[in-house]
Amino acid sequence: MKTIKLVLLVVLVGALLAGCGKGTSENDPTPTPAATATPTQQAQKDETPTPTPTEEPQRLEGTVFERMYSALHNTFAEKNCTVDSAITGMSSSDETSQTKQIRFVEEENGEMLFVADTFDDGSKQNKYVFLSDKGGVDMATWWGEGKMNYDYMKVSEEDASFMYSIIHGLREPGDAAFQNLVRLFASVFPDWPTNLISDQSSLLGLLAPFSSEEYLQKTFSYHRLEDGTDVFIIKSQTIVNFLQYTDKDFRSFRYYVGEQTFNMLPMLGDIEFAVSYNGVYLDKITLRCIVADKAAEWKITFSNIGTTTYNLPTSAQEKFEAIKNGSMAGDGVTDEVSWLREYQQDALAGRVDQDVAMLREIANAYREIVKDPEIVEAVKKAIGAQDAWRIVYEEDSRYDVCDIPEIDQKLKERFGDAKIKSASVWLRPAYVVIYLVPENGGISVYFD
Repeated sequence: MKTIKLVLLVVLVGALLAGCGKGTSENDPTPTPAATATPTQQAQKDETPTPTPTEEPQRLEGTVFERMYSALHNTFAEKNCTVDSAITGMSSSDETSQTKQIRFVEEENGEMLFVADTFDDGSKQNKYVFLSDKGGVDMATWWGEGKMNYDYMKVSEEDASFMYSIIHGLREPGDAAFQNLVRLFASVFPDWPTNLISDQSSLLGLLAPFSSEEYLQKTFSYHRLEDGTDVFIIKSQTIVNFLQYTDKDFRSFRYYVGEQTFNMLPMLGDIEFAVSYNGVYLDKITLRCIVADKAAEWKITFSNIGTTTYNLPTSAQEKFEAIKNGSMAGDGVTDEVSWLREYQQDALAGRVDQDVAMLREIANAYREIVKDPEIVEAVKKAIGAQDAWRIVYEEDSRYDVCDIPEIDQKLKERFGDAKIKSASVWLRPAYVVIYLVPENGGISVYFD
């Protein structure tokens, strides 16, 4: 998730900086019509065929942002398309998905997404997601015990309607997709800066004061390659400026991205953002940057425009359709939006920090306790031939549940009869695992 959140940060940098501008524009040009082939003129009988004049390929017109905006709409207006996402040069313990393919297929009463993930170890997972403004269904396939297995989740009406409205809005002229995205942000982030960007904002209007090539060249080193690719350089200082803004007026976004990600930003170099086109459609969006002297690239490729298909496994069709039409319940219900909304409220109220402090106190207690040589020997004796000693803390459990008497006595002295109580949705219900591992002659403490 770290890379995705980092890219979202970059996107919001541009949006929020644009929102600080004084001027707006009411111009909202409709997308350039999609190219249509001219039928070859039929030759009259017994006559020499008349050559069809070569039709000049359509081109995107307008400012840089207008071209990008039109290409995005044109691509999704063709009803179906495939988007391939590949990340190279970036890896971390919580980022295992390196390549993702999403096929967007418009259906009569909703949007269908086929999602194919390929992970670092070569394993794969497919998902089939149907979305409408009334709900949806999310089915994941996975191979295990010699057969294909299926997990079905009902998508809540709120989750589905937000995602559906954004995706479907991309197919329509105007600002529906952007305005629904802003509506989602404003719903989730309690301190979303509605004074800068509201759900009635025009995206091109917000960007209009900054759309001249002179401004873009000066601020973002904008240039256009011979093949028509638009290239921008987002300076690392721009990210720093945004950090200063979020620290004062948009703290909920900092919680969303995570302090670990923000700690990475000083290692982040300039970001090259490039958009290339295939006629009036999007071709590729590429982000390149240096993170801690390591090159990273995220490339998004658009293909199969107007022709994307998917195959729902035959054995899963009946249940998938039953959940989709509401005649059967899934294995659970998603609540991503409501959970994130509650998390942000908890974060701003200090309840997330309260949970973090509780976990830090537990960790520090164990690290202090295992410094005692007698405790080290007691732990090693308890572990025996095992690799580690595992301790599980759950909501309402006491602190002295290690089951190594020497440690439990120390925990009892420090925490008394207190119990683990989560303060935020982030940790609720609490489930924390601690491992005591013999290393370098002592005992190391690990959290999971």
